[in-house]
Amino acid sequence: MLLWRDFGANQPNEKWTTDITCIWVENQCLYLMTVMNLYPRQILSWSLDSSMTEPLVTAALRMAFPTKCFGIRSLFCSRLKVELIYAEPYASIEAVKSGIFEYIEISYNRLRRHSRLAMSALLSLKNNG
Repeated sequence: MLLWRDFGANQPNEKWTTDITCIWVENQCLYLMTVMNLYPRQILSWSLDSSMTEPLVTAALRMAFPTKCFGIRSLFCSRLKVELIYAEPYASIEAVKSGIFEYIEISYNRLRRHSRLAMSALLSLKNNG
């Protein structure tokens, strides 16, 4: 289904979106692909690779489907770059991978308050419902 820029969702797994962004570190580009469930604004999965090829995409999609979920990509990548990538110079690829893991899995998916969820964090929504 094409979203035609309608990023609203009324229930979990109604809509998913994906994005790929480039992150420069050590004079090379790393590509980050994310899969987002638009209802809770949760990053379901992500992958990082030195090339924007089929393995980057399939790794992210394979990680997403075991979450038992089906279904604002550029907004997420923009926030990630402002809040993480541009804010801290990374000295190595491993440091970028670690920083992205912490940002997505801890800060964004568990602690960040989302306007779509009435300014609740996704973790508190899961714990209360």
